Amino acid sequence: MINRVFIVLHISALFFVLSASAFAAPQTMRLDYYHTGGHQQELFSLDRVVIEPLPWPGDLSKAIDDTNLGKYFFEVKDQTTKRVLYSRGFASIYGEWETTDEAKSIVRTFQESLRFPAPATPVEVVLKKRDARNVFRDLWSTVIDPQDQFIDRSKSPAPAPVITIQKTGDPATKVDFLILGDGYTAAEAQKFEADARRLTEVLFATSPFKEHRKDFNVWALCPPAAESGISRPSSAPIRSTNRICGWDPPAIRASSILPIGTPARGWVCARGAGAGARRCSRAISATSTSR
Repeated sequence: MINRVFIVLHISALFFVLSASAFAAPQTMRLDYYHTGGHQQELFSLDRVVIEPLPWPGDLSKAIDDTNLGKYFFEVKDQTTKRVLYSRGFASIYGEWETTDEAKSIVRTFQESLRFPAPATPVEVVLKKRDARNVFRDLWSTVIDPQDQFIDRSKSPAPAPVITIQKTGDPATKVDFLILGDGYTAAEAQKFEADARRLTEVLFATSPFKEHRKDFNVWALCPPAAESGISRPSSAPIRSTNRICGWDPPAIRASSILPIGTPARGWVCARGAGAGARRCSRAISATSTSR
């Protein structure tokens, strides 16, 4: 009798382990690329493919985007069957910049990234853009083999502690919102946290966020800056910061934290922000303007 009970318990435990393994979240893959363009031209080039330190935080049951939102759209297709494994619409800083007068006279390059559940077999990533009739048309594609030896699998350290402002549930079922700090020195870390918490309260005192506060997780991250404050090229030299933010956009374009030019808002597709930042799906920035 004891042996039978042991066998039943052993089989149950084995089933639980196998089930947990089968439904474990996949790794997170990130495709970094350069988006170049100007008047009547738009070019793309591969930078690198990265496996991020944390598993995929999204809802795997909603891998296909049917919202028809965004100026751009990308699909991850199985290279053999052509079945779409993942898709998302999005907007980018380039998409805003190309509508400016500056874009009519010069060419610029922006760093962008696409994130998706890491595939088990080779895939084709197809990037699309809306045409004059608002229909998505293919712009660029690249093939990724998950066994490629040049995929970056290194574990980069977080540049600063991740601060939990509020956590209401699993990231797979919530909007993960990241507040990125810029222009705060290491000595101003407490000031950043206080500013981030104040900003959070202001946000959720305003509709429609007020009615949906329970649907958000809020995090904060502030890599220390060498100088306090953010840059304003029109009135002073560029400061030594992480260059997430700046006055007089688009004057400051090189960002060591995010892959998009001067992001005051947008998708968090972090290149160098470490494991902590990569779980978030939306971001805004908080800046130190004390000096």
